[in-house]
Amino acid sequence: MFTLWEKVVFVAFVVFAVFYFVRSFRYRMALVRTGRPDGRLDHPLQRAIRTFLWIFSQRVVTRHRLLTGLMHAFIFWGFFVFSISTLDLTIAAIFPWSLIDHLPGKAAYLTLTDIFSLLVMIGVVALAVRRFLLRPLSLWPPEGRPVLVNEHSKQHPQLKSLLVLGLIFLLMVTYDLYAAGRVMQGEWAGLLPMAYFFSAVLQPFQNQAAGITHLFWWLHIAGVYLFLILIPNSKHLHIVTGTINVFLQRHKPYAYIEPMDFENEEYFGALTLTDFSQKNLFDAFACIECGRCQDVCPAFEARTALSPKWMIVNLREALLEEAPTLLQGQPGENPVVGTLLTDDALWACTTCGACMEVCPMDIEHIPTILEMRRGQVLAEGTFPKELTPALKGLENQGNPWGVWQGERLQWAEGLDVKVLKDVKETPLLFWVGCAASFDDRAKKIARAVAQILLHAGIEFAVLGDEEKCTGDPARRVGNEYLFQMYAQENIELLKRYGVRKILTICPHCYHTFKNEYPDFGGDFEVVHHTQFLQELLATGKLKVKGGFSQKVTFHDPCYLGRHNGEYEAPRAVLEVLHPAEYKEMPRNRDRSFCCGAGGGRMWMEETGEEKVNQIRTQEAIHTGAEVIGTACPFCMRMLEDGTKEVGAQGVEVKDLAELVWENLERS
Repeated sequence: MFTLWEKVVFVAFVVFAVFYFVRSFRYRMALVRTGRPDGRLDHPLQRAIRTFLWIFSQRVVTRHRLLTGLMHAFIFWGFFVFSISTLDLTIAAIFPWSLIDHLPGKAAYLTLTDIFSLLVMIGVVALAVRRFLLRPLSLWPPEGRPVLVNEHSKQHPQLKSLLVLGLIFLLMVTYDLYAAGRVMQGEWAGLLPMAYFFSAVLQPFQNQAAGITHLFWWLHIAGVYLFLILIPNSKHLHIVTGTINVFLQRHKPYAYIEPMDFENEEYFGALTLTDFSQKNLFDAFACIECGRCQDVCPAFEARTALSPKWMIVNLREALLEEAPTLLQGQPGENPVVGTLLTDDALWACTTCGACMEVCPMDIEHIPTILEMRRGQVLAEGTFPKELTPALKGLENQGNPWGVWQGERLQWAEGLDVKVLKDVKETPLLFWVGCAASFDDRAKKIARAVAQILLHAGIEFAVLGDEEKCTGDPARRVGNEYLFQMYAQENIELLKRYGVRKILTICPHCYHTFKNEYPDFGGDFEVVHHTQFLQELLATGKLKVKGGFSQKVTFHDPCYLGRHNGEYEAPRAVLEVLHPAEYKEMPRNRDRSFCCGAGGGRMWMEETGEEKVNQIRTQEAIHTGAEVIGTACPFCMRMLEDGTKEVGAQGVEVKDLAELVWENLERS
């Protein structure tokens, strides 16, 4: 039983804790609302189902860090297991009634809480050892690295984590001691190993069992509501915001970015905090600072100034620091470039999508970076000087190589390739792309594809000098205006010819046609050449000799794999070829490592201490492969350069179309 004063104190403490939590949460949501509106409430049932499965299965934390994720899962599941107990203890302080005593499965529930108290303690200890003794780079501010870290984050960087982990551990201990007191009084019985263990420890105090129960009830429930007060002021707010963020996930590929409405909006990218979308800002309060994004970031591994983790952490700190100004309806005071990340870091991103693939909270790093690039290019007119030739080439010649359009068809010299303006219509348009039109090495890919199509009797045509860049490079480096100009021109041209199906060898073109042109009325069926080759081989329209003697590995292009989920078609083609040995690189499929060319990096110099393409090339070489298979002209160029730069001997880089053409049965 509780005295009147105890009830008054308890109720006051609970009211204060709840009030403080709600007030703090609303304060942060008011900061989020200072951003640009970003509707994410379509398909609510689909979103709710995905969120439930994604969060409660804890697959989000276990799939890439099994042991660490399992420890986190123990704590997460324990939170829900103990929610009934917390409600019961809260009710018991005010009313002489027990929720647990009225549960149909009381004994089973008590056993579950007892077991989870141990699992949670194991999880807390394991995570504390990892964080404070093993000190992985993903959790601590990097020393001796050019990564921009907010000054507040450098001061006692793990103090809040220590407090939270310690409090969770104490909550479990105090619960077990409370349960031990109930056992000592003969109230609870069953399979309760932790409660019986602590009751044995407290056996000398058997006569004080009621007092022990009362004391540890107070310590436990006070800890629970103290935790509620602590949550909003730490990254552990993700308990609430993380679930919401997963619900708000954008059902688009990682590299997708919302189009700008130049006619009706005066918005030219993110220069200050209020230029970001509300989802961009909400991400800041959903981040758990686990560093998974940083672990897989090719720019960070190459020791550039970019860390996707610290960019998001800096965003949160910037919002809190500028809150008085933002909540008065004023734009942010400080420029986001220089506050969230350095100028070098902004341009180091390859938009490979690895960060978003591994993020358990569905944080959208790439759109945040691209919005800042838009701001620099469109509003400030600043970008790396190396991009000048590529952007001028796009503006003046219709391609980032800056080559005269009249040379677009030189790759097809000697081949009976039809041009669409001559034949007027075609069931299949072969979109060659700029790389395969102007890069001497990539031209061989275009020739291989065309020869395969001709051999198989596939009716197709190309645009020739009417083909222009899809605009992908312009959009990835922030020049949205130039991208939209090409999108509209290309869509108009394709519709005029009645094009319905497009075959492309470039994953960047594939992504743009498939996911971004529909925003401008360009709805076409688009097929990547590996998908087309798989179909031709499966239907017997192509037959290969198979069994070629070289050892092969395959590099997954980011814009084919992670951004569009195509991993099987290239491997199906390789399986038909029957190489002497096929061996996956350690990082493959959705964990594949970028070649370094995406996000406009194809036309920029490396800024890190290491080169992304060399890191990936070394990984391929270490498989023992004699041939590195690719399915992207950009990847082809980066990996070929990589083999030369690292001095690899006897290693070739070939597109899968080249391998098929070389091994084709030509009776």
